[in-house]
Amino acid sequence: MKKKIGLALGSGGWRGLAHIGVIKGLIKHNINFEIIAGSSTGSIMGGYFAAVQDIEKLENILTKIRFQDLLKVFSDFRPSQGLFKGDRFKKVIVDVVGKVNIEDLPLRFGAAAVDFKSGELVFIKEGSLVKAIRASASVPLVFQPVSVGEKKLIDGATRMPVPVSLAKELGADVVIAVNLYRNVFPVMEKKYGSFHTALKSSHLLLRELARRDCKNADITLYPDIPEGKNYSIFSKFIGSAEKIIGFGEKIVDENIEEIRKVIK
Repeated sequence: MKKKIGLALGSGGWRGLAHIGVIKGLIKHNINFEIIAGSSTGSIMGGYFAAVQDIEKLENILTKIRFQDLLKVFSDFRPSQGLFKGDRFKKVIVDVVGKVNIEDLPLRFGAAAVDFKSGELVFIKEGSLVKAIRASASVPLVFQPVSVGEKKLIDGATRMPVPVSLAKELGADVVIAVNLYRNVFPVMEKKYGSFHTALKSSHLLLRELARRDCKNADITLYPDIPEGKNYSIFSKFIGSAEKIIGFGEKIVDENIEEIRKVIK
């Protein structure tokens, strides 16, 4: 009986560009997956591919993005529960994936989010794809939570950075996980302020949560993404996107034999 292969695409902000390379690499090596679970940035990349199934198109969009394009996403300033309302971000998602429900996608897809009111993990496996992505990538302090019924949903990474268990719940027999926190430590900068300290502290928690999640994966890929001041969020989209995508494709090339073994 043919095994169902699932991807668990993890959180990691700008590092999520590597997910594009991972998907490209798997396609190049004829690894056919039919299930995608995403958390935070993983839900953006995974949700897009589950809907459109044209990874080169997404790569083309993101490698050509400009500074002013990023500013538009972060222009609906409203400092209440988050610095930005998130409507501009939602519009960008609609423009790219369209208005489609998860249950109508050609691939099985799910997004991990967290109910801020109860602290419970929420797996979104049906309904609006755009709303699922918007909720899963609702970064605390940045975007306002997303209301779904009585729930207030925030970024899935706050409880599950790499949604391996979601991929299994969606029916995957074999799960290929992608963990983007390989190089967040040790801290390389000699000087850093309060914001950087807070950011790195959150990375410590995310790294440990991601390690926990990946214990249940059949294989985990760790793209070798450089850290440091030359790899800030804006520099990624304005000059380094192709490099980050390349790190994702490279990790598949390096581990292709092991991948083939686990999916047999």
